[in-house]
Amino acid sequence: MQRTDNKKFTKLQQKIRRGQWDKRVSKAIHGQVGAKLPSALPEKSIIGDETIYEPENSFCPVLVTRNQTRAVLEHQRLLAVCATTTSDDDLPIGIFGSFATGKRTRSLSQVETSFLRTLPDSSFNKAPPFLALYPGAWMLITSNLNVACGLGQGTRCRVIGWPIFSPGTTFTIRTYQGCRLRIPSAAPLTVLVELTGSKLLAKPPGQPKDLPNNVVALPMENHRKSSIDLSALPNTTRSSVTVRVRQLPIRPANALTTYSVQSAQFQRFIIYETTPSEFYTQLSRGRNGLSSVSLGRPLPDSFRPLSREATQTELARLKDLHRQTKSRFDVECHHKIPSPDKHVNISTSNKPNKRTTKKKHTSKKQKKTSSGTTPSVQIRPGEKQTNFLNPTASHADMFLVTLIIRIDQLWEFVLPKRSGTMHRVMHFSQSSISASNTIASIHRPNTCAVVHFS
Repeated sequence: MQRTDNKKFTKLQQKIRRGQWDKRVSKAIHGQVGAKLPSALPEKSIIGDETIYEPENSFCPVLVTRNQTRAVLEHQRLLAVCATTTSDDDLPIGIFGSFATGKRTRSLSQVETSFLRTLPDSSFNKAPPFLALYPGAWMLITSNLNVACGLGQGTRCRVIGWPIFSPGTTFTIRTYQGCRLRIPSAAPLTVLVELTGSKLLAKPPGQPKDLPNNVVALPMENHRKSSIDLSALPNTTRSSVTVRVRQLPIRPANALTTYSVQSAQFQRFIIYETTPSEFYTQLSRGRNGLSSVSLGRPLPDSFRPLSREATQTELARLKDLHRQTKSRFDVECHHKIPSPDKHVNISTSNKPNKRTTKKKHTSKKQKKTSSGTTPSVQIRPGEKQTNFLNPTASHADMFLVTLIIRIDQLWEFVLPKRSGTMHRVMHFSQSSISASNTIASIHRPNTCAVVHFS
């Protein structure tokens, strides 16, 4: 897929994708270390009679590979925002998430709560235990709120205005993790966000009236449960605890991992952290050629992007390993079956089971396809497996299922009938699914039999 109209940049991407790291490629990439990025384009532009609105023209994300690095960069960003704020009324609002434990679980202590608030959002299924909001903050939606409307996990958005609180909420100035913030006395009701990376497909239910286009109100959300390790805490009697975080379903998006920017395109961005396997994905996010990219720090001299051929070589190695494993498995199943006097008997009969008093119902269609009693089939070493339940049926009328029966490891298709040796086999067909009278008798432990049945 072509992501840019810059042909020179496209050729450079193709070389990196193939692992061709020659002097020209190395010089071009290292020339972008600390490079100055172009100025932000206007979000609104007029082309002919059409007005084009692209809110991410002013967006400049920092790409990383680890969530730990992302958390550090987001904290540095917040420190810079707080340091440049001149009025206390314009300070970011800090939202502390609440932690709920199970009904039978002891409540969290103050020490445990303080420890949980220091953990990154990756510990809580992407739900941030602490969130700082201010107008224009870039965010990611943390869960699938309404996929049909376009509110899915990873959707990029931007905060519009300040969060909405209930009447009577007061604010106190507090320094948290080196940042001067306004801390509310109550949790916010909603926060307005504008989708920037995609369009709102439909208006979700319960939204306020007269909202601008592509803007939604997100309320507080109970996120999924998370198990947290508490063994590092000295003053606690439990090693772990399962909690559910109640927080706004967004997290900062100034720094993004390689996974979260797949299929995205940016006018300008910074590669702060990379790996040989992720470098191509990061570099190909640019729209306007190599000038869209700036490397936050130099690459090591030994850096080489992972080539496509190396991936194909690894896949070939895995396929060969799979072929060898399958060959050994076939030898075990077909050539290590006991001698004829202790072979595996697979027999079917139309007679009702002696242990069952109820008569089994046979449809007319089944009566037409089966004539009399199916003879007993014995599987011996070297024999070719056949569809013995209905040898006259065509492939279009039925499908074959390979069932591996082991004494010590039974699959869900095998229902135990007698401990150790006897098992009832499920009979599948396109018209019906029923339990047949097929009995698999295995006289020797740990013996395999590959049975084909319709």
